[in-house]
Amino acid sequence: SLGAGRLNAGSDLDLIVIYDAAGVDASEGPRPLATRAYYARLTQALVTAITAQMAEGRLYEVDMRLRPSGRQGPVATSLEAFADYQRGEAWTWEHLALTRARAVAGDAGLAADVEALRVALLREKGGGPAVLSDVADMRGRIAAAKPPQGQWDAKIGPGRLQDVELLAQTAALHAGSPARDIAGQIRAGVACGMLSDADEAALCAAAALFWQLQAAARLLTGGILVPEELGEGGRRMVLRETGQPDMEALAAAMAQAATAAQAAVERVLSGAAAAPGTESRMTMDASDPKGLIREAYAIEGITAPECRSIFLDWALSVPKDADAAALIVQVLARYGADNPAHPMTATLKAGLAPALVPRRRGGRDGRQGA
Repeated sequence: SLGAGRLNAGSDLDLIVIYDAAGVDASEGPRPLATRAYYARLTQALVTAITAQMAEGRLYEVDMRLRPSGRQGPVATSLEAFADYQRGEAWTWEHLALTRARAVAGDAGLAADVEALRVALLREKGGGPAVLSDVADMRGRIAAAKPPQGQWDAKIGPGRLQDVELLAQTAALHAGSPARDIAGQIRAGVACGMLSDADEAALCAAAALFWQLQAAARLLTGGILVPEELGEGGRRMVLRETGQPDMEALAAAMAQAATAAQAAVERVLSGAAAAPGTESRMTMDASDPKGLIREAYAIEGITAPECRSIFLDWALSVPKDADAAALIVQVLARYGADNPAHPMTATLKAGLAPALVPRRRGGRDGRQGA
C-alpha cells in the first residue's frame, strides 16, 4: 500500500531494506561492524523507531516478510543479492509485490538503481506461462484461508478490493508494466490484450467503491463496517464518501460492483494451468509441493483453524508414499524456528502425531484396508 500510495488509517508498512556497500567491508568508528551486520542493526533500529509504542500510539506496524526468503532471510539485503534472489528464487507472489514497490527513502542514486532493477525484473518475469496458473492457485488458497466477514467487507471476497488488486498486479506483471496504481495496472492489462475495455470499467469501478468504503470503515471502526453500530453521523460519512443516497443503495452498489469485477477476474483466471514442460515456482519444493505451508506463514492474521485446514490440504498434496512426518520436520525447520508463536507452527508440531496426518484411501490399498 505504501508503494502504491494507498495507505489508510489501519495500514501497516511492508518494507524491504536494500543497501549498496560500494565495496566497503566494514563501518567506521572505534568498534567497526561488518557491512551486513551494520545494515542489519540499522534496519532493526529503524523498525523499532517506527513501531515503538508511545503515549499516543505507534506510528505504524511494520511487516518485513517481503524481503528475500521472508523471515528466514536477513533484515537488510544488498542490491546484488536482491537481484539474484528475484531472478533465481523468488516466487510469483513476490514478483507481484514488485509491481507496487517504490523506493521511499535513502540515497537518490541507489533509489534509481532499485527502480531500474524493478522495471527490468517485471519485464523479465512478466508473461511467463506459470504466472496466471500461480495467481489462480494463490487466489483459491487465499479464499479458503480468509473468507469475507459479511456483506460489508470491502476488502475480502470475490470481486472485492483484494481480488481486484490481485488481478491488477497480475496484469502489470503479465504486461511487464511499471505502473503501480490500480487504474494504470488495469490499463496495462488492456494494452497487452489480457483485459477488455468492459473489464477495465468493471474493475476500476469496483476498486474505487471498495477503496472508499474501506478507508471510511478503518477511520470509523478500525475494521469491518457495521452500519448498526455507526450512528447517524458515521452513516452520513460513509454515504458521502461512496456517493450513495442510503445504506440500502450502497449495499446494492457493492453487490453489483463485486459481481461485475468477479466475472472479469474469473474470466482471466479460469482454466489457467501451467503449460506442458513448464514448472511453477510455487510447485518446486518436494516438502511443500503446492507452497501451502509457505503461504500460510505469509498470510497476515491467519488463525489456528485456518492453519489446520491448510495443513490437511498440504498432507493430501504430498506424494502418497512420502514420509509425512519427515516432511513436517523439514518444513518446521524451514519456517517454524523463526516463527515459534505462529499458529501454523503449532499445527505442524501437532501434526507429527501419526494419527493426525490424513492419507488418501482408495484403489487397491483402500480395498485392502491399507
